[in-house]
Amino acid sequence: MVPFCSAVLFFCLFLLSLCSAAQEQKLVYTIQRNGEKVGDLHFQKFKSGTKTTYHLQSEVNVKMLLSICVKAQEQSVYENEVLQSSVVLRQVNGKEKANKQIHNNGKGLTVSDDGEKRELKNYLVRYNSHCLYSTEPVYYTNVFADNYQQFVPIQKVADHHYRVTFPDGNSNDYFYENGVCKKVKVKSRLFDAEFVLVSL
Repeated sequence: MVPFCSAVLFFCLFLLSLCSAAQEQKLVYTIQRNGEKVGDLHFQKFKSGTKTTYHLQSEVNVKMLLSICVKAQEQSVYENEVLQSSVVLRQVNGKEKANKQIHNNGKGLTVSDDGEKRELKNYLVRYNSHCLYSTEPVYYTNVFADNYQQFVPIQKVADHHYRVTFPDGNSNDYFYENGVCKKVKVKSRLFDAEFVLVSL
């Protein structure tokens, strides 16, 4: 009985160590336009050991002159808090509109925008646009925008309120509570929208 009990105890401790080593965070946002729900955004952060993976999935359906359905999938992977890879995929009405990929090559980043590759030498990314959902940028003055494949400034507007302005003039305002993003106000050339956290 003693060896069996010891084996059970060891197995339980092993499971507990796995649970403590692996951490998962899930956030669900409704996407609203003019006060009406037009879509959802699902965010997931999974950390295991020295590796952290972020995943975003969203779908928006709006009616302007025509009905528009935008589906997006984004993912980034960190190792020892340094970005190793990132991908942004977007479809509009079933047709691919964006396929942007980033890989850490050890000397910087190799970025691919719809198949066209270029090198960003000496780039080290510790905080990209996916991190904005789960980590308030208290100690950051810029963020790597995966969709634009470059760093952009973070402006502190007020306590727990930050603005990120992109090269095309679009901007996002992020609002935080207890370090987690509770709301995002999106201003773009197409339309304005809000992401409102509904589930932790």
